[in-house]
Amino acid sequence: MRDIITYKLLYKFLVLAGLSLCLWAVSARPKIYSIVLEQNGVLTRDTVSSTVQAAIHPDFRGTNNLIGPGNESSLGPPGPITYTSGIIVKSVEIAMDFVEFENGTTLGRDNQGSHIIKAMRVGAAKYREWLKLRYMRGGRSVASISSEVEGDQSLPSELRFADPNEEQGAIGYRSLLRNLFQTRGAGDVKKLLDSKLDSN
Repeated sequence: MRDIITYKLLYKFLVLAGLSLCLWAVSARPKIYSIVLEQNGVLTRDTVSSTVQAAIHPDFRGTNNLIGPGNESSLGPPGPITYTSGIIVKSVEIAMDFVEFENGTTLGRDNQGSHIIKAMRVGAAKYREWLKLRYMRGGRSVASISSEVEGDQSLPSELRFADPNEEQGAIGYRSLLRNLFQTRGAGDVKKLLDSKLDSN
């Protein structure tokens, strides 16, 4: 017989200073949950960590949905977690390290969370600057960056990331830009890039 665990983080409603706030970021590192397992009388832990970053870069503030009151966001791997026969699930321990709201209010112990979120935002900014230069060198044509917007290749080697969270931030920025391209078209990508160039 197999034991299957499913889980979901559900953000129902939070009132701080009389306001209902939207989540910008959730970091559940070093762990979101640990499943305490027993096999042949020996206890072990299966630990999973995860980060949800709804506000990775200001470029997408108007197009990226924050996690609002009553909304759901799943953390961790998709689908059920399955263990083989002979393993007994003894308990599940859940912890949030860091939560950031749209007004800057934070909750949690913040053992690593704010560092992870900050690094992801730094990585997104690095990727954006690299993309901006490529766009300018291409005569402000979306076609000059289309392989980045439409493709799924590796990040450019000239980007030097200080840690893996910066790289995840760059991947996140590229993913949001790709989504903007696919849902709104090249015109909106051009408008976004031109507005950022004109404001610099």
